[in-house]
Amino acid sequence: MTNQHEKRSWFIKDTGADFDEFKKSGSTAVSYFSLDCGKSATVVVLDDPLFTAYQHTFPIPQSSPPRYQTVTCKGRGCLLCGHTDQQMKSKSLTQFLTVLELTDEANLYSGTKKFLGARGSGLEILRRRRDSLGGLLKSKRLRVHRGKDKKSPRAGSDFEVIDTVDLNKLPEVYEPFDYEKLCAPMSDEEVNALLTKSNRPVRLPSEAVEPDYSK
Repeated sequence: MTNQHEKRSWFIKDTGADFDEFKKSGSTAVSYFSLDCGKSATVVVLDDPLFTAYQHTFPIPQSSPPRYQTVTCKGRGCLLCGHTDQQMKSKSLTQFLTVLELTDEANLYSGTKKFLGARGSGLEILRRRRDSLGGLLKSKRLRVHRGKDKKSPRAGSDFEVIDTVDLNKLPEVYEPFDYEKLCAPMSDEEVNALLTKSNRPVRLPSEAVEPDYSK
């Protein structure tokens, strides 16, 4: 029986209302939030980071230049968890949230909606910031910093709370991402293809490409 997370939404057999919805669903690629070493950015949190999963990040076989793929661990029966290569087996606890990255810190309309996956030391600090605010990060404007160490998390190793903004002023396009769809684990067939013969990463249903967090 096919697991709900293994169902791929890459085609339809309908030209009515479903066609318009399908066309709209692929119109905008997901942009991942990431920082270069030693850099900072200002973001507004659009939801609270409650969606959490483990993810595997590993090099794509035979890719040149080296490319990396991030795949959500499906838990029991995960092919990567059972892999003999420790780099494949390794997984990181990741907490997801939707943010608005601002090009002008004071202007909410200067932002781009992005998908942030906090992990490692950055996740621990983000959780402490959230706890200090009574468990709520939604509507907070944060200054996100990445350390100079190349191994520091690309999505930020420190989070500084600036203030609170009124999310009601934002347009509907800034609604949070659907994490269950965006982070759905690949099927066994897709993972096998990725590990054995592909020199290009198999993309998630959203057509999003995850940055290389191992740098």
